[in-house]
Amino acid sequence: MKVEFPCWENNDPIGWISRAEKYFRFHSTSDNAKVELASINLEGDAIQWYDWLEACHGPPKWEEFKEELINRFGPSGYENVDGELAKIRQTSTVLEYQGRFERLSNQTRDWSEKQLLGTFIEGLRLDIRREVKMNQPRTMKPALSFARLQEEKINEEGRKNNKVIRENPSHYSTPRRLTKEEIKESMAKGLCWHCDEKWHRGHQCKQKRILMIEPIENSEEEDDFYEGETQDNINEVQDDSMAISVHALEGLQTPQTMKVKGFIKKQPVMILIDSGSTNNFLDSTLARRLKQKIERASTFDVKVTDGRSLTSPGKCEGIKIFLPNYELITDLCLLPLDGCDVILGAQWLRTLGDIIWNFSQLTMRFQDQGKEVCIRGKRQDTITSISSYQAEWLLKKDCSIFLMQLSIKKEPKGTSYTPPELEALLSKFSMIFAEPKGLPPSRSHDHRIPLIPGSAPANVRPYRYPYIQKEVIEKIVQEMLQAGIVRPSNYLRCLTGDRPKEWVRWLPWAEW
Repeated sequence: MKVEFPCWENNDPIGWISRAEKYFRFHSTSDNAKVELASINLEGDAIQWYDWLEACHGPPKWEEFKEELINRFGPSGYENVDGELAKIRQTSTVLEYQGRFERLSNQTRDWSEKQLLGTFIEGLRLDIRREVKMNQPRTMKPALSFARLQEEKINEEGRKNNKVIRENPSHYSTPRRLTKEEIKESMAKGLCWHCDEKWHRGHQCKQKRILMIEPIENSEEEDDFYEGETQDNINEVQDDSMAISVHALEGLQTPQTMKVKGFIKKQPVMILIDSGSTNNFLDSTLARRLKQKIERASTFDVKVTDGRSLTSPGKCEGIKIFLPNYELITDLCLLPLDGCDVILGAQWLRTLGDIIWNFSQLTMRFQDQGKEVCIRGKRQDTITSISSYQAEWLLKKDCSIFLMQLSIKKEPKGTSYTPPELEALLSKFSMIFAEPKGLPPSRSHDHRIPLIPGSAPANVRPYRYPYIQKEVIEKIVQEMLQAGIVRPSNYLRCLTGDRPKEWVRWLPWAEW
């Protein structure tokens, strides 16, 4: 079977490299021929770039070629793939959303299947997400199937509704439009806007009609017109609804987060930098301990990525946070946090501009007033055991040591409770439930295995067992003898050596 080399795609070098490596495996191509074969199939700007690379640095190896090709034609180094994957949302069909999700997840290596599954479900449209969650898929394959089936169901219901509306068109009359002058005239005469009858408290129109008030431009006349009228206060709605990730709420460190140590009012705090949270958050308990001023009027709901909704008691404005080599002033929303004291989300990250974030090395670099700032994350602590000499040396250095004593706690065996009705039944039929002692009584017909006349006993070597099992076997045999299941045999056999006169030892044979 002939397989053609994949065509070069200028906008997808990662996919082209993946197909090229499959081609090399199929044809068992040697490492020396991979670069030559790949460079022959380059086109346009790619072939011009390769000629320059070969002229300046010589023929590269395959691994070097892949790295240079991705650096030249691949995504920018400033692109935060983990952050984009954590915030991915369905904007069109499930198939289009699946394609974007697979493209981003294919560029990540530290995400577990459980994290990918949760992110995929949370990014679905609300009406599709609910049905997928109800089925509780464990892997990506059933989650994709449930999402597509739900999308088809919603589309089918929409087509049916449109068909019903077309078959039964409404016969409503054109709504009457009310201008500002007509409203003023009706109010001056004390008439109802709808039916032109005298208006009074509790008035109901006899004939139902549809009216529409035309929108007008804001002007001084409009302000005078509505002056003195009672209006409901409308709260300002933020453009972006606040959201916080589950791992940030629990203080867990994941591939798209980083923990750093900082200070607020000379108080050491643990800060979690999370690209999956929309805003900055502060632990409500820490805010009260630091005696920060809390704006109680600004209460709002914060959506958690697992579907929950938490109510924030307020926020603290103008909090100064000291990070290693960096200082910032920001507003912090209050939430009860576990495992960390402060969460810095996209609200702070979007103010930094271009960010180089290395999650494997736990470093974050950005420019601040023309200077490069590098923030190093804190790796997860590990617990190690030390000797008494090491502990004594550490205590002299004014270090803190935790002493733990581990012991095995045996739970007492609980006494079984027997209901009185069952106890009376067991006592009445005690002979039936008693442990049998001995063989069953003789009956008119006893079952046994008939032997062929003249057949000799089986000549089998004795079963060999280790010495450690000797006591257990002897205990089992003794219990069987006491119960009467087996009994000592009346026949004795002896083993002899080469001379018949020498008896070696006697062996008792047990019979059933």
